[in-house]
Amino acid sequence: MSGEQRVALVTGANRGIGAAAAGQLARLGYAVVLGARGPTQAEQAAAALDPGSGRLLPLRLDVTDQGEVDAARRRVEAELGRIDALVNN
Repeated sequence: MSGEQRVALVTGANRGIGAAAAGQLARLGYAVVLGARGPTQAEQAAAALDPGSGRLLPLRLDVTDQGEVDAARRRVEAELGRIDALVNN
């Protein structure tokens, strides 16, 4: 895994603890998937982070909907290869 960017998925990344966790993970060099119930919320969460933070992937993700969870996993794996860390907020 040396030299590869680690990938973190953060649910509820648009505010509070989720936003703080996403920001810290980005500063640590992770590619961060910012999950939020609405696509606008996810985009706003990504825009609020430092643009130099690294790879950010805003994603609509309602964790109460298993279909959305499965689709999110498939998209993250397709675009970023894997998920190394999960923050379920």
